[in-house]
Amino acid sequence: MVRTWMVAIAFAAMAMFAVVSAAPQTPKADPKSKAEPPKPVGKFSLKSKAADIRIGTHNSGPMVKPEDLKGRVVFLDYWGIECPPCLKSMPAIAALNAELSDYGLVVLGSHVQEGTPEQIRVAALQRGVNFHISQQTRAQNDDDLEGIPHCFVFDHTGQCLYRGLPGPADAQIRLAVGNAIVAATGKDKFSPAVQAVVKELKAGKSPATLLAKVVALKSAGGETATEAKALLESMTAVGQKKLKEAEELQGKDALAAFVLVEKLPTTYKGTPLATKSAEMIGKLKKEKVVLAELAARPALTALKKLELPLVGTADGSRMPEY
Repeated sequence: MVRTWMVAIAFAAMAMFAVVSAAPQTPKADPKSKAEPPKPVGKFSLKSKAADIRIGTHNSGPMVKPEDLKGRVVFLDYWGIECPPCLKSMPAIAALNAELSDYGLVVLGSHVQEGTPEQIRVAALQRGVNFHISQQTRAQNDDDLEGIPHCFVFDHTGQCLYRGLPGPADAQIRLAVGNAIVAATGKDKFSPAVQAVVKELKAGKSPATLLAKVVALKSAGGETATEAKALLESMTAVGQKKLKEAEELQGKDALAAFVLVEKLPTTYKGTPLATKSAEMIGKLKKEKVVLAELAARPALTALKKLELPLVGTADGSRMPEY
């Protein structure tokens, strides 16, 4: 009898092993490998286009209009306040946005569950979200959605490159941003020195770490300098747009102009854009409204730290007292 039970248990264990082995597994990426990033678990339609994204009701973060997506790499993330994996992934998405938004990435956080606007805002605030948050921003052809979190990655041409979990999307986003920067130069071939940088961009290396190399190549002379200038213009395109907007606002709304350009000298250090931005900042800091803003910031920062305990948690309850 005992032997019969032991045999039965052994067969059950083997059957469980077979089931687990047959289940789809998420491939693990080797951080040292330059191979293609892992594909999402499940088969999803990639027919969606960035141009067809319907932006829902804005909740928090920067405003984004449909025209802002043209020519940009777009990361659309479906999330919800009742989805623990969604909430867990948000700080990493915020870090990615901080790194790549100045080089062409647009992140759209779309809340697709039930919840009040305040609950959604608080959940995002608690996790340091620095990107656009809206309710029911949707991509077309998402009928095959299996659950959340679920994200879409669109390249600069509007084509959908990836659908699935946010984690594996990181590699696809980096590749897409690098390829978009290179494509914007309008060149297919480069001199050896510039090609070395282009290769790193296309491999997904952070543009910020390559900026100094490109600036240095501008002094090389000849075709190399011409190519480096084109690449630098592409890498700083987002910042150039902000500077242009600030110049238009300078005489009407000095504070709005200041907010647009205040980080540009640091983000694009060593570039002509950084120099022009610094000059504008120097002029804007003489405006009373800008001086008042800078004087108030320490107090505003302290209040922001207290805001979360005051507003409570995403489920409507208050956070514990200090």
